[in-house]
This record gives sequence, C-alpha cells and structure tokens, in this order.
Amino acid sequence: MNKLTTDFLRPFSPAQVMALHTQALHMRQFGMTADDAIAACEEYIENMIANAPPPPVNARAPGGGEAIPPPPSRLPECPECNSFMTISPVNVSRCTNIGGDWKSSLQCRNPDCRFSELSTKTLNEWRNK
Repeated sequence: MNKLTTDFLRPFSPAQVMALHTQALHMRQFGMTADDAIAACEEYIENMIANAPPPPVNARAPGGGEAIPPPPSRLPECPECNSFMTISPVNVSRCTNIGGDWKSSLQCRNPDCRFSELSTKTLNEWRNK
C-alpha cells in the first residue's frame, strides 16, 4: 500500500473501510461526486434532527438514578438557530457540580450550532413554563 492510501484509511476500522468502499461504489452507481454525497448526507442529518422525537417520558437517568421528569410540552428554542434545546439538571451531584446557583443547562440540538447556556430555573420550572 502506498503512503497516501495508508494515511487516508488510517483513522478507519476494517468495518468502516468496507462501508466506505460500499458507499463509493454506490456513489459511482448514482453518478455522485463527494460533494454531492456530502450535501445529501447533510440534508438527511438536518431532516433527522428536525424530526427527532422528544426524550422518552420518565426515562431512567444513566446509572439507575432518579427518573428524568417528562419533557415540557414545548421545549425552548435556541436563540441562535431556532432549533430545540435539551435541558439537563446541574449541581445535583458531584458529577454535575459546576458551582454557582445554576439549576439547569440548555444545549442546542443542532450540531452545527451547539449554543449552550446555564439557567437558574429547575427542570420543573422549565416543564411548567
């Protein structure tokens, strides 16, 4: 194998190289360039994010902690891109301790935006908004 091939494939596992090979053959079959495939994937991802279901009601917290309260009927929207925001509790355990009077953290669900901010509202206050 030449250096370019080795360098190009180095970050991928054998299974990922096989998937990449299948994708390249599929692109050739449809007459798509790499830019066409990137645009198609970005459109698919944006649609998937826009139509993502809200988190399950009364889901268990990681590690078997207390149940996560149901999501609000309307999640807050990101001030940057108007996507939905995810709300997480903070300062409730050593793992979530960030100091200050913060009670929750809001993160934009849009991977291109990634806006986040801290809030003094609890999850119940967000739910009853």
